[in-house]
Amino acid sequence: MIIEKPFQMGESIAKEKATSDLTPLSYPLLNVDSELEIALDSKVAFEGNLENQKMKELGLERERIHGWHNAYELSKAMGEIVINSMRGDIPLVIIGPTIIERTLKDPFP
Repeated sequence: MIIEKPFQMGESIAKEKATSDLTPLSYPLLNVDSELEIALDSKVAFEGNLENQKMKELGLERERIHGWHNAYELSKAMGEIVINSMRGDIPLVIIGPTIIERTLKDPFP
């Protein structure tokens, strides 16, 4: 089992990845409510033929801004932030499935 420090509202992986040797920089705050508002406002603005493509581009932009590798990681972090902020004193465990990959030849290619 790997125990991770849960992200809190306003934290992002971009800030966590920075080393203490660096001069403090300004990091965007990850606020789930703000991200939802950006997505909803953008969806309205993008209505039409390019809506799906523009929403995908917005997702890529937001994940890069906050330092995640893909939209899955960003949405997973936002979900965990919301759950953690609402749980109060109730103990919480989030279990994620392992990733299973295949190789050309067992056990190594």
